[in-house]
Amino acid sequence: PIIGFGQTNSKDILLKSGKIRLENKFNISPKITEIVHGDYYRFIQFSEIPSEEHKDILIEDGIKFLEYIPFNTYVVSVSTSFSDIEKLREFGVISLQSILPEQKIDPKLQNGKCPEWALDKNIASIKVLFYKNVNMDFISYDISKNRYSIIEMNARAHYIVLDVPIEKIEQVSQLPYVNFIEPIDPPSVKENKTGRTLH
Repeated sequence: PIIGFGQTNSKDILLKSGKIRLENKFNISPKITEIVHGDYYRFIQFSEIPSEEHKDILIEDGIKFLEYIPFNTYVVSVSTSFSDIEKLREFGVISLQSILPEQKIDPKLQNGKCPEWALDKNIASIKVLFYKNVNMDFISYDISKNRYSIIEMNARAHYIVLDVPIEKIEQVSQLPYVNFIEPIDPPSVKENKTGRTLH
């Protein structure tokens, strides 16, 4: 169920894709397509930073903290067995919201754009970062199943580089285990050795 309530107002959160404001609701009803190995992903926002004790209790209950986002917000994975909304309220949670595909895309790739260094005709070279609690073997299998072309895989840093048509970037962002999509890094410019001295 999605349950709203009138307590502390949520604050803007600063994503790499832009600034958003979460609604004061709890969404603990994932779609089947959102579930990966019994977990689904959400933004969780607190009225103030939770204590380590409260975080430990929530971890035991099936909420894993993956990444902090200003302000008072985390990306979490939530076990499908979790249902204790009262405990969230008691611990100062003011929002538990879905992470939308468009919130996972770098502004340089939004609205059909792509920087020229990452583009060859219609094919974009993109770096796809994954949530750190997802198994990379599963990801490579699932990505291959979707017929995306894997160029590079970095299990330690939890990302892969794909070549995809520009219009398919949004489709990649809909994969539930995708954290963020950005263009590949621009080619490094060789240092001008003579320009090293400070003027």
